Amino acid sequence: MSRFTQGPELIVIILLIVLLFGGSQLPKIARNLGLAQKEFKKNFENADSDDDEDEEKPSKKKSVKSAEEAEEA
Repeated sequence: MSRFTQGPELIVIILLIVLLFGGSQLPKIARNLGLAQKEFKKNFENADSDDDEDEEKPSKKKSVKSAEEAEEA
C-alpha cells in the first residue's frame, strides 16, 4: 500500500524548509526550480523532435566489413 504525505506531515516539511532556507530565499528557490523545469521540458521536446526526424531519414551508416570478408576480397 502506497502512502503519501498528508496534512500534519506536510506542515512539518514546509516548516523545516522555511527554517533551513529562510523566508526570503523561498521565492528565489521557487523561481530557479521553475526555470529548470521549463528548460528541461524544452530540451525534452527538442530531443523528441530530433528522434522523429532521425526515424524519417534513411540511415546513412556505412556497413563495416568483418575481418573475414576483408580477407576474402
